[in-house]
Amino acid sequence: MKMNTYLNIEEVAGSIVVPVRCGSERGTAFFISPTKLLTAFHVVAEHVADDSDIFISVNGITEECTCEELAKGRDIAILTCVSYKNECSPYSLLASDCRKGQVLSVVGYPEELGNGIDAFSFSVVNVRTITSIPNQFDIVVRRIDSFALSTYMGMSGAPVINDFGSVVGVVTDELYNSLGYTSILSVMENLAEKGIKYENNADLEDTSDFGLGKCFKYILEAQEQVGSRYSHDLQVDDYDTERIISRFAGIGFDDDLEIIANDYKKFSESTREVKKKAEIEKFKKQYVDNQIITDEFVEGLYKLKNLRDKSYPDSSVHLFTAKEREQISDIISKAKQYLRMQKYLNEKGLAIVGDAGCGKTFTLCKISEKLCKKENAYLLFGTDFSASEMPLETILRKLKWKQPNSFDLLNDKMQKEGKFAIFIIDAINEGAGMYFWQEKLPTLLNQIRKWSRIKIIVSIRKQAVQTDVLNETIKGFTRLSIPGFRDVREAVKKFFEHYNVDKEIDDFNQIQSFSNPLFLKIFCEAYSEAYYRDAESPNIIEIYNSYIYKRNHVVSIGADADPRMNFTKCLLERIAYYSLWNLQCGDIPREKAKSYSYRLCPYRMWSKDLLNNTLKANLLMEYKTYDGMEWITFEYDSMGDYLKAYVLLRHKVDDYSKLKFLCRLVDFTAAEYQISIDNTKIFNFIKAFLSIWNPPVELWHHKEIINGKLTDLFIESLALRNVANDLMQTDGTIMEDILDANPNYLQPDVFINLLENHNESVISEFHGKLLSMRMGERDTIWSASANSFYYIDDELKRLWNNNGINKKSLLVFEVWLLSASYPSVRFPALRHIVNQLEKTDSVDEVLYIMSVFKNVNDPYVLQGLYAAIYGYIVRKRNSNLSISSMIVESFYSKHGQAPHDFVLRHWTLKILEWQWHLSSDDTYWKAAQPPYDPSISNPYENIPNEDIPEDFFGTNHGADSLHRSLFVWDFYRYTMGGNTSDNLDKFIGKDDKHISIKDTAKAIALLIKNKYGWNEALDEYDSNVPYESGHYHRTERIGKKYQWIGLSEVYAYLLDTCKLCRDRWSQKKFFRAVNYPWLVSNRIYLDPSLRENDTLDDVVKGLFDEYPKDSTIEQNIKSWIDDEKCMPPFDPIQIDRDGGEWVVLQGYDTRKENDDVEKEQTRERFLYYNTCLVDLKNKTIFAEWAKTANFYGRWMPESTGSIDFLWNDYPWANTYTSSIYEDGYVDEKIPCDVELTYEAELQEDFRGIQSEENIASTVYAPCRDIMESLGLYTAERGIVRKSDNGEIVAINRLVLGESFHGLLIKRTFLNEYLKKQRKCLFYCLLGEKNLISAPHYQILVRNDLTGAALYIENDVVEMIQPLRFEPREEPEKEPEGEDEYGLGMPIEKWLAMPKQSSSAIIDRLKELAELSKQNGAKE
Repeated sequence: MKMNTYLNIEEVAGSIVVPVRCGSERGTAFFISPTKLLTAFHVVAEHVADDSDIFISVNGITEECTCEELAKGRDIAILTCVSYKNECSPYSLLASDCRKGQVLSVVGYPEELGNGIDAFSFSVVNVRTITSIPNQFDIVVRRIDSFALSTYMGMSGAPVINDFGSVVGVVTDELYNSLGYTSILSVMENLAEKGIKYENNADLEDTSDFGLGKCFKYILEAQEQVGSRYSHDLQVDDYDTERIISRFAGIGFDDDLEIIANDYKKFSESTREVKKKAEIEKFKKQYVDNQIITDEFVEGLYKLKNLRDKSYPDSSVHLFTAKEREQISDIISKAKQYLRMQKYLNEKGLAIVGDAGCGKTFTLCKISEKLCKKENAYLLFGTDFSASEMPLETILRKLKWKQPNSFDLLNDKMQKEGKFAIFIIDAINEGAGMYFWQEKLPTLLNQIRKWSRIKIIVSIRKQAVQTDVLNETIKGFTRLSIPGFRDVREAVKKFFEHYNVDKEIDDFNQIQSFSNPLFLKIFCEAYSEAYYRDAESPNIIEIYNSYIYKRNHVVSIGADADPRMNFTKCLLERIAYYSLWNLQCGDIPREKAKSYSYRLCPYRMWSKDLLNNTLKANLLMEYKTYDGMEWITFEYDSMGDYLKAYVLLRHKVDDYSKLKFLCRLVDFTAAEYQISIDNTKIFNFIKAFLSIWNPPVELWHHKEIINGKLTDLFIESLALRNVANDLMQTDGTIMEDILDANPNYLQPDVFINLLENHNESVISEFHGKLLSMRMGERDTIWSASANSFYYIDDELKRLWNNNGINKKSLLVFEVWLLSASYPSVRFPALRHIVNQLEKTDSVDEVLYIMSVFKNVNDPYVLQGLYAAIYGYIVRKRNSNLSISSMIVESFYSKHGQAPHDFVLRHWTLKILEWQWHLSSDDTYWKAAQPPYDPSISNPYENIPNEDIPEDFFGTNHGADSLHRSLFVWDFYRYTMGGNTSDNLDKFIGKDDKHISIKDTAKAIALLIKNKYGWNEALDEYDSNVPYESGHYHRTERIGKKYQWIGLSEVYAYLLDTCKLCRDRWSQKKFFRAVNYPWLVSNRIYLDPSLRENDTLDDVVKGLFDEYPKDSTIEQNIKSWIDDEKCMPPFDPIQIDRDGGEWVVLQGYDTRKENDDVEKEQTRERFLYYNTCLVDLKNKTIFAEWAKTANFYGRWMPESTGSIDFLWNDYPWANTYTSSIYEDGYVDEKIPCDVELTYEAELQEDFRGIQSEENIASTVYAPCRDIMESLGLYTAERGIVRKSDNGEIVAINRLVLGESFHGLLIKRTFLNEYLKKQRKCLFYCLLGEKNLISAPHYQILVRNDLTGAALYIENDVVEMIQPLRFEPREEPEKEPEGEDEYGLGMPIEKWLAMPKQSSSAIIDRLKELAELSKQNGAKE
């Protein structure tokens, strides 16, 4: 909204408001567009009667117009310029009713005053509405100006304008020596029919006593009153504070309800499962439809979220997926927030509390302007009030309300409109002061309570002493604290732009003090001074001196003093001096401050007193404690801290004495008898002093700083040095000494504190210290603590969302978390690193993090870091070879050099391979190729012949667990394979000897104890790590971490010294040509590129409507099961929302229905789509064979999912190409060569993913030939795109609740491939029709189905073998006592079986049987 836009007659006369003449009539017209005007119809009536010309005079030039009647019977005409186009902004129209008492202006050309040539403006006020004259003027006004007119001829057609410059009507009549006008409201339908725009927000421009427009005028006046403390250009959003104030005022609840309802609707529409929809609809009817949020609503959501799937017998499975439960949780969060906001709505008073300069005034100026657009808001200030007048009287006077019952009238108006009136009093500690408000504020609150629709907001500076009487003064108010800027970067950006500070924002946005708006403003004003321009930036003392100097001008005028004497600074320095030396930094008695003021500027009345004017200038403030004592303190604590620090800095004693003084102050805080000492003031002063003090280097290494009373304060002070203090005389070893003396500082929570306080110098030293430690030493302190980093996912998200945190430092923190032994910490950290690298997408950031961790001695950290970099490269398809270059430089710089770490070697080679694939430049990939020279030391070299003793690692439970895991339990049996063999799989050493598992375990044991730094502290720590069964654990011992590291080092050695078998089972050994790490048995299955919500649901639902359903319930169940005509639907072509056709390459369609009659029975129809490619030359052969083939039994080739490669490695990476069996698939039943149209990838390792059920474990892609022929790549999981433009070509349709799940390919692309490669596509179909017992899922009747079809490129398919029942072969009767697997067969009979094969696995099974027999004999 704007005020008084077109009320200045000089701006509008002759240009926007113009005289008009037609025949003998004269009048006024005004522009509503560049070519159209409005006027009274009777002014131009002669044009209709006798075709008289219409002329207007624009800036003295005559222009011709045409006209049309707005509506039959209405006295308003629309004029259109014949050739003129007005360049000035026209008037806007406003549909407003008669607001009694609203002051308006009428601008026109009266013949009596100016002979119809000169324009005049008349002030009028709305009187009443007239309804007795149909289609004529409807509002009467009364003149309130001094012009005396006997006639209003010439004023017809004049605009009636409100204070905002909007036209609310057109003058059409003279009535009893006054005017009547036709309101825009009365003709708005006619205007709309003519295409003329108008506004309909009359409330916003209502300037009657209680109108919103009048409120807006008051707000603008109040904003002008605060001067430089508020600027529209410097608005930085604080959504939390603004939301609370708006809800307190009753605004925004409808929006909240709409958001919750829309979220629930979106959630309900996202599922396609019938059983879920039923529960969702049930909840909707019970809670959502009535649009009321209660505690019961929230409780109902919790129940909905935790519903169990009744189809599972033990009810352990949630009905809704993790993603769906996340959606419900989000709705719960918003509903709970809504209820919290409701509590503010029920309050009468709100007190905004914050430190000096934290933005209270700024916030209230901003929010009051927003509030007054929807309801009545009035902004006043503490300085408006005085002890000579009651608060309500002051408000009446300030708002110029004449009626004594104005508050009653306002309350009645608000009650009628269903709104609140909000009175805001900012800074009640100013003006009349605390003594006044201590008595009057509770009275004012009680007075307001009698008006149900009036509320009050006050703001007050947070007091330095908790016993301040103002705590009691605002006791009846709900408190809301304002912390300052939440988004520091945005604030710095806006302030720097406003003050023309030509500095890089990112160099300053991490300065802790800049979260305070006042300090940021002071800094920018100081920097903008001319004498700072050439400096790097002003130091903090200079900043405050500049601020004091500016305020001194105002203080000096008020105190009638010479500004050049700067008495203001003198007074503040004396107060700081007395506070420091006499009161241990405490506030000083008011009388003492008064005496200083008198000495500096004597013989003055209180109005001109120096102290009084310093208080008014908001440099000092006064308060009273409960015992009646009166005190003076600095308005802005930080300024007081630095003034005291400057006092000590200039004190003429040596630096050692200053250090001793600081220690004595700390001692004061610990003394029991010093109950009146404010510890916070002492600590803040010491931090301020340490941040500007520059003693000799040796003093920084004093024991009290390194490991004593001042250590914590010194570390905190380093963050304050970011404000231009580059004179710190330290050699960089001080933090190293501190961390050496205080290793317990090396904790994740300390690191987080450093991040949030922007303590970059300490973070650098922190990182350096961690880097310098041995792994065992670091794991004892840092990693053990990191294992307890609960809620890591939420915490890392919170840190990322904090815009003030240095993102590179956050990345360093996350990488150090990779040292944790707990998978529940390590893998979420890894995922967050990938997320951060993806979001910043900065190669420089990747190179930075690689460089700072280049020399880390913890393989876990490097393994996780390069896994994360791989994930980033895959997600962003980053081909910048700078990354590859640094990897080669770091790990493969010399010929035959490689990491002595199997896992690290895996990820670095994968990155090099990926960037080669993306860039087509194989320079770095070739530079890193095996073979490599073996590691310097042979891990097997010193292993003992005898067993490693049980107490080798120690005597505690942790050491025992380590020994047992390595030589007996899970790690030995399953990880290294000791449960099935004595030797490691695939590795063949010198002289074709196998590698002993037991020897490998011994080698790992020696590495753990002698190289990795296993110690007693780790033994003790591991003794308390809980044991978990299963494959993937949330917790793991640090000893287990060392086992994995040891195995990785041994495997790297074996890769460099052994041959690698292709297949562990074959009698004849075939060896790999290249020993890549992904070719061993214990390969890595983790996919770092997986996203938390890598779900196909949203993409598929965006592409396709819900999959069609059908029903067979109408058919009798007995006839249905035997009916060969009633088969599962075969739908090989699917249509997307845009009409595009997609072909099924692989899929399942499963449909279940509960019978209405036989409640306990379920009908099930199942159809499996399996497709293959056949050369065109073999088309007829295969088709003839397929006519009678029985495909039931799934004996045809199919891909069910391989874990040997990752989704994005397909089909080009070595992980995939080395997994292909060269012999291919051979079956004598098939008459010719066939090739599957698809390939499946299986992912089972979801560590670090919070909701793994969101992600499809098995996904399908078109076969390799299709991918390469069409130029496709695997993109997001389950999605295949075109390489050149990113178009989705194939997708896995996997939506819960739909009967069909499968792989689809766009038909145009499939046709292109078939034509290009001269192939055809066949469907080999199989399925079932089942009748199932519902409670126990027992199949009562089963019919096996088979069928075949040929895909037709320009049609659908040709059914070669329509779906039919296939009679099942009767199974051979098993001998009594034996089942189909031979279980129950006596061991002797098993051993007597003829040798059918020399397969190693059969031999092994016989050996096990023999062993079992021997053990049985012994027992």
